[in-house]
Amino acid sequence: MTPAASPPGLTRRAVRLPHLSGPFAWCALSLDIKLRGPRGNLSMAAASAPARGSPMRKSVGCLLLLLASTPAVMANPTRFACDPPQGKRVELGPSNRSGDAQWIDDNLDTVRPAVVIDGQTLSVTWGTSVAQEGTGAKLTTYVFAAARRDASSILATRVDDTTAEIFRFYFGSKVLYKLTTRSGGASPDGKVPPPFIATHFAICREQ
Repeated sequence: MTPAASPPGLTRRAVRLPHLSGPFAWCALSLDIKLRGPRGNLSMAAASAPARGSPMRKSVGCLLLLLASTPAVMANPTRFACDPPQGKRVELGPSNRSGDAQWIDDNLDTVRPAVVIDGQTLSVTWGTSVAQEGTGAKLTTYVFAAARRDASSILATRVDDTTAEIFRFYFGSKVLYKLTTRSGGASPDGKVPPPFIATHFAICREQ
């Protein structure tokens, strides 16, 4: 069957929604735009693929399916599970001078990070997920509602009285980087412990 041509002055534009699949794949939305009068009043009509029922019912059903499914598809956050992190920490020697510093490998075999990305929101779970002798599992989840995001990564920072941390997740390589600096409080004998500096990264997989 040859589709009917649009009346004079009528423009038809098809809007394709590639994220729809399954029962929604047949549903295509078209907008019929017609300018009327000197102010250009806008009229819109919906059309769908051939199906049983009246044209009005087909159009309304198509629109309802699209409106119900599109927000749900776009709102789904992306979740990642990560391998145990690798990294190093800085330790100062007995002199507590920067020239006496050395990088020490960190043992983080019991740490299982997790990442959730939802638009501009970044959530990072970090801590010991495997109970050790004498201690239980200890996990902390940080939620950054206004993380800095660009085409390649998403980044967030956390600061408290003694600790500053930077979390950065790269979309392409699916790697989570974490930089930590911590200043220790004075001990009872008045000595200030050396600062703690560490850098870690973990390879993640989308769930």
